[in-house]
Amino acid sequence: MVQAVRFGTKAGLTWFLAPEVYGPAALAGLVAYLLSHVALLGLNEAWVQARDPGRTVWRVARRLHHRAGLLVSAVMAAGGLVFAALAPGDERATFLWALAPMVWLANLATLPTAHLVRHQRYAALFKVDVLSALALSATTLGMAAAGLGAWSVLGGLYANALVASIVSLREARPLLPAADGADEVADVRAKGRQFCQAELLGVTGEQSDGLAVGFLLGDLAMGLYSQALTVGQMLMNYTTSLAERSLFPFLADRSRRDALGPAYAEALRVSLLFVLPAHVLMAVAAGPLVAVVFGPEWGGVAPLLMLLSLACGARCLDIVATTALKADGEAARVRSLGFARLGLLLPALAVALPFGVEAVCGAVLAARIVAAALSLRAA
Repeated sequence: MVQAVRFGTKAGLTWFLAPEVYGPAALAGLVAYLLSHVALLGLNEAWVQARDPGRTVWRVARRLHHRAGLLVSAVMAAGGLVFAALAPGDERATFLWALAPMVWLANLATLPTAHLVRHQRYAALFKVDVLSALALSATTLGMAAAGLGAWSVLGGLYANALVASIVSLREARPLLPAADGADEVADVRAKGRQFCQAELLGVTGEQSDGLAVGFLLGDLAMGLYSQALTVGQMLMNYTTSLAERSLFPFLADRSRRDALGPAYAEALRVSLLFVLPAHVLMAVAAGPLVAVVFGPEWGGVAPLLMLLSLACGARCLDIVATTALKADGEAARVRSLGFARLGLLLPALAVALPFGVEAVCGAVLAARIVAAALSLRAA
């Protein structure tokens, strides 16, 4: 449901905004998404994976998240202002500094959400996801219908972050630890640093293509690429959500019981039987889907969607494998895979960029297939 709401929002935007208008805001959102993973400090995953975190660890982690969010937001705002000074009138710079505070706001939701994940409170997690998605959709489409252009994208992101922060903390508060546990703050922070490094490598590897398109190929290419990626990632985001919210705590529990192998094998089997074929089906249906759902100026999304859907299918297998490694406490191996993923993608992008955005999609597909093979072998 949540992914359907988000997809409907992005599709609805195509009837109000042209690709070149949407592109700068999409790039700012991508930069914010990347920097938000710096602000996480890996503490959300460390909290889920920890054996017995307690009250002191929670308080320190919340304080660190708050400070990191403020610092990263300030860095993003400063970068946007410098960009604006170097390129006066460039909307990309304006959107960068305007979206910067959202990184801090969104970061406030991550640890409460991780606590709900740890306790496997799926109904509460569903409430957080649904309410934040509805806030994003209503705000984005409402502002777009009111003629506010690409600012509607930023408004929706702020609404999403605000609702997620409020609802996640309200749902997590009754479950917060009342006493100290066996885990020390230093141990959780050290594990968090490993997870953060691995996550940053993974996210950078995933988003380098979008950044390259946005900064080097221009607003029109970014608008088309971002929408194609949004549709292609719809099923992948669902897989990612399941991996973070359900599979990770489940496999972490099995790892603590020395029973990880069979559980991982079953998760991989489901991915091969259902998730991967669904992405192939989306690639086949790319042309008719874009023609029916998107606005008349967005036909260029179809060939990009065909390639990116297949890339997202390969990435789903990668996600399942790395989730198993994280659940088993193998943060160092996940980090090594992140380096490999980045090392595969960057040279492929360097070769593909001179040939345009469709060549970039082909390069992403090739890099994702090889990265998935490496992760599956490591797991």
